[in-house]
Amino acid sequence: MVGFRLQSYRKYVSDPWRTILILASSIIVSNCFIAFSNEANRDFFTNWTIDTAAAAALSLSLITIIVAHNRRVDRFLLKAYIVLTVGLAVWTIAEITWAYDQLVLEIGTPFPSSADAFWLVGYGFLTNFVFRIYHHLNKGIQRFLVILVSLSAASILGYTLYLTFGIADLLSTEEGSLAWLISIAYPILDGILLVPALLILWTIRDEKLTSANWGLLALSIVLVTVADIGFGYSAVIDKAGKEEWIWDMFYDSSYLTMAAALFLQSKIFMIKDYQKITV
Repeated sequence: MVGFRLQSYRKYVSDPWRTILILASSIIVSNCFIAFSNEANRDFFTNWTIDTAAAAALSLSLITIIVAHNRRVDRFLLKAYIVLTVGLAVWTIAEITWAYDQLVLEIGTPFPSSADAFWLVGYGFLTNFVFRIYHHLNKGIQRFLVILVSLSAASILGYTLYLTFGIADLLSTEEGSLAWLISIAYPILDGILLVPALLILWTIRDEKLTSANWGLLALSIVLVTVADIGFGYSAVIDKAGKEEWIWDMFYDSSYLTMAAALFLQSKIFMIKDYQKITV
């Protein structure tokens, strides 16, 4: 067992770092299209950049399913990644819907819109996936660690709610109230995703191969949480049009990070006797 892990580690140890290096380069290059595009063309470059990143994450998720099926991965894990793929597909549809509203219908900042319905539905699939994996890997995490992580997530959510409620008096229209409710929903759902993702990362912290991909997955959730909080706050104070591009860079980075995590997961499934490594 120890010999297998040492041999596998020496053989594949460069892969996570190589993937992380490529990821960092991809994030820098793709976000340059957003940050340095002029205001007239920014919506075009932003939407195409994020849509491409979302499509990359979805494609890698599909590849992971194919590899898992061919390697006869445990059906429980296979079903979990199918659930994740469905969620990413729904989020990709949301991104395309947002792009259509901006580029075709020429709506400056389509929030709230039908795209939000797809994003909110997608959270259900991603939450189901993360809790499935957590249930599969749970080895009796000490209670105080669970409490610590939960309190941390609650603190972040509490601060977000404080900012939002502080400006709630500015919202008087029905559309404003809807925007406020959706803005609140996103960070709450992000928090629900983040807690089990961090617990999974803690559970497999001694597994060099799998900790890298779950670390990236947790990072992608953190990035989308920051983006949701920032965009939601900008939206309710009516500054989303001016600040949207800032948070779009976080969304783009989140999709690319998730794609990298799924790439590493597919590599793990391809290793012979991968079952000896915690997935």
